[in-house]
Amino acid sequence: MMGTGYKWAILAGALVFLLLSPQGPAWAEDKSPPSTGNPETVPVSTAYSPEAIDSRIKALQEIIVSLTKSRIPATAEQLMIEPSDLEYRKQLYGKLRSAYGHLSALLARQADIIRDESLYTEKLEIHQQQGMLEKPPYPLSFYDGLLSERNTLEQFQDNFPAVQEAARQSLENSRLHAQDIQRQLRLSSDQLKLSREPKASATANWTIELQKIEEEHAVVVEQQDKVILSNLDAENRLNKQKIALVERQIEWVRSHLQFSESDLSRQTAIIEKKRQALDKQLETLAEEKKKIDAQWLESRTDYATAVFETDNLKAKINLEKQETWKTVYQTLIEQTGMMIGLLEQQHELWVRRHSLVKNGVDSKLLSRWREATDTGIRNIGQTIVLEQGRQAALFQQMDALEKLADDNPSAELSSALKSRVQALQKLSRHRLEYLSTLLSTEQLNRRFYDELSRQAGQRSWTERLDSIGNLVVTAWQYELWAIDSRPVTVKKLITALLITVIGLIITRIALRHFSRRVLARAQLKTTTASNIEKLLLYSSYILLGLLALRIVNIPLAAFAFLGGAVAIGFGFGAQNLINNFISGFMIMGEKPIGLGDLIEIDGVLGKVEEIGARCTRIRTGENIDILVPNSGFLEKNITNWTLSDNNIRALVTVGLAYGSPVRRVRSLLLEAVTEIPGILKSPEPFVIFKDFGDNALIFDLFFWVSINRVIERKMIESDVRFRIDDLFKEAGLVIAFPQRDVHLDTQRPLDVRLLPNGKEVPADQVNPTPAEGGP
Repeated sequence: MMGTGYKWAILAGALVFLLLSPQGPAWAEDKSPPSTGNPETVPVSTAYSPEAIDSRIKALQEIIVSLTKSRIPATAEQLMIEPSDLEYRKQLYGKLRSAYGHLSALLARQADIIRDESLYTEKLEIHQQQGMLEKPPYPLSFYDGLLSERNTLEQFQDNFPAVQEAARQSLENSRLHAQDIQRQLRLSSDQLKLSREPKASATANWTIELQKIEEEHAVVVEQQDKVILSNLDAENRLNKQKIALVERQIEWVRSHLQFSESDLSRQTAIIEKKRQALDKQLETLAEEKKKIDAQWLESRTDYATAVFETDNLKAKINLEKQETWKTVYQTLIEQTGMMIGLLEQQHELWVRRHSLVKNGVDSKLLSRWREATDTGIRNIGQTIVLEQGRQAALFQQMDALEKLADDNPSAELSSALKSRVQALQKLSRHRLEYLSTLLSTEQLNRRFYDELSRQAGQRSWTERLDSIGNLVVTAWQYELWAIDSRPVTVKKLITALLITVIGLIITRIALRHFSRRVLARAQLKTTTASNIEKLLLYSSYILLGLLALRIVNIPLAAFAFLGGAVAIGFGFGAQNLINNFISGFMIMGEKPIGLGDLIEIDGVLGKVEEIGARCTRIRTGENIDILVPNSGFLEKNITNWTLSDNNIRALVTVGLAYGSPVRRVRSLLLEAVTEIPGILKSPEPFVIFKDFGDNALIFDLFFWVSINRVIERKMIESDVRFRIDDLFKEAGLVIAFPQRDVHLDTQRPLDVRLLPNGKEVPADQVNPTPAEGGP
């Protein structure tokens, strides 16, 4: 005999078939194709034809109506389920019906796109053969309409990659969701096969039915995403066709464009009407702001004079409300004034566009307009970004105040908060109008800039050369800085540099000829001539600098801003340089040394080759150049052998053996000097018997020579020594050499011992001396 639970299970199954599926259960006629698993491919199955979808929508509608008419509590009790489960099933059928409806709309859109593609292909062919259907000439408003249409199409083209990527991601997510529901359905089916309890079997059947509906819904949603992705690709192709057609239309209209005086008057009249409305609005806002300011002052006074805590709180709430209105009206007045300025800019742009289309402009004015328009586009773009950020912050502020007003129990505080929200809403609406004016002005600027750029690209070679010349002139006249209303431009600075450089070259050439022809004939000393030449050169540098500044009309005050930096640099980093520079002038003035002088400094003997502004160059006998700072000649002891003249006294010292005839020696020494070339006759050479030395009789031979090089003195002294040696040999005189006589004073014989092989006896092995009287 069957149990009661089993009977209820049979009854539940019968009710499901009769009540919920008048044309059969949803899973008995599943026309849903399996998921493809590849989000990139977008097949449209025949199961999703418009007829099949409409048939499925009707069946679902009948199921929903049956569920609506049934008594849900009684039916749920018969099916051993909760009423909420039956309601959930009804909602699933509703979602499934909506999904099919959306899919039907997407398929209809797909058919429309395919039809539009064919239509625009025909339009392109017709335009290529016949041109525009509207006959020329075309007004500028018609041309602007085509430009707006192209901008819209280009925006879609720019956003297409991001939209396509989002559609692909959505398709991937819906595919994974469908696979997840299918896995759950398979798991529930396996659990149903293992179930033995009648009630559990009924519950499992109910769960499987719900999962099948969810599976069908997930598969339909996946098909929706596939069709969406397919439609996006088709819309992209259609958009490219539209852009191609609009571009051809724009080129055609541009070549037949006419901007008459009536068109300009109509546009300016529209702008003037808007401006008059804004002027009236500005007057109204100013009057209302006066009232708001009076109320704000009154509220401020009440808050300042409130004594009790409750009165203070009310006054504070009212003051905050009035401050909000005051700030809002101040912002409204500012924005209205800026909107009037934008309308004036639009008026100027329309006038310029009329001039550009009607008569054209020269390259110089064209370049200036392009630069001004580009600057206007950047400024308006920055303002738009700023105002959009302020608008977003305003929405957040309004949302926060609305929440406070709804949650606050105090009626007075809630009313004040709502009043502040109203003020902010007024500001938000006005800011949207301001943003609209900004966007329209930016669009007009961009169109004008495109027209200027296009005309600049269509200029002839002569106009382009003129444009390049204008750019060069602009850069040439660019103002670097200004002193006392006197601009210092690039032109003046470069001219000053050229004058200085050319003047330096001419000055050097002139000074070279002056030195050769004038200074050389004046028979001046080399040092004096060099000093005169350097002074003239430095003076020429200063005069050239002053002359260059005067010619280009640059005052010396223009370099005053460098005074502090130069003074600090000279004071700390350039003190040695200045010291050497001034020392150079002192050397040229006092003339302690001169060119060609033979000097000795720090043990180094050399000839002065050049006296510069910072250092002096000395060349040694080894042909090595030494650079000595000028300050060193004033701070150290310097030996100048040729300061007054080139005559110096040389000395040769000789020693003869004792017993030599000193008078004869003197005669021979003087004879040796007289035979050597290069030795001066006056002053006359002389000999000094200097000393009775330890080993010789010492004689000093003094004579004078005139030298120009360091090595000349040594060469003459060497020749004198050669001649003295020859004369002494002929006279039989002997040049002494060191001698020593050793005298041994001993009281007894020395003990001398010899060892084989010449070895010496160590001191510790020597026998002691025998006692006196020994062997």
